[in-house]
Amino acid sequence: MQDRNYVVLDCETTGLSPEDGSEIVQISVKGINGNDLADHHSKQLTLILKPQHPELAEPKAIQVIGPELWEKAQKEGLDPKTAIRAIFNYIWGLNIKKGKWTKPIMVAHNAKFDHKFITYWAKHYKIIKSEDDLPYDFRILDTVGMFMMLYENDPTVKAYNLDTWLSKLNMARASNTHGADEDVKLLSLAFVRTLKLLRKVRANMIIAESKKSNEVQTG
Repeated sequence: MQDRNYVVLDCETTGLSPEDGSEIVQISVKGINGNDLADHHSKQLTLILKPQHPELAEPKAIQVIGPELWEKAQKEGLDPKTAIRAIFNYIWGLNIKKGKWTKPIMVAHNAKFDHKFITYWAKHYKIIKSEDDLPYDFRILDTVGMFMMLYENDPTVKAYNLDTWLSKLNMARASNTHGADEDVKLLSLAFVRTLKLLRKVRANMIIAESKKSNEVQTG
């Protein structure tokens, strides 16, 4: 019985290192039911955050997210502390039994990156004291690993980034820029499709093992 839900998460940032002043400018989260892998009744939540130090933004990072999102973040973005609290409240809402051991499992592509930013700024704004206070479980699922499991011997795969994985599933971003909202929608589809496949394979393995066991016992 699956006692945890999943939360697919993505951050868009102004750089690679929060310690150097890089900030989150967009966060998106989407809940997935752990049992049947259907969308959680809480709809996807995407928030844009107002950068407090836009002068520290790295040009390459702004190029990735695109000038439209960057300008919107500076003009219409939410206070970062308010936005991160709202994201955390959403994730807490996915906790089936509201307990420490039933926190949802965070799912992300290159999850270490997103976790680093979320944790750093949540501590900075005193939303949490330590990682134990995070609303998602410490067992984080990085979908890069899922992609590698399925395609590690595929000679056509030259990189394990999200765009390559999506291409294998006949999906693609609508533009060359990255947005957390779109990335979470696409990553959710890729994750659910892959996990359903893995669950099916696992079920067949159990049947095969049972048959082999019976053969040994009856032989």
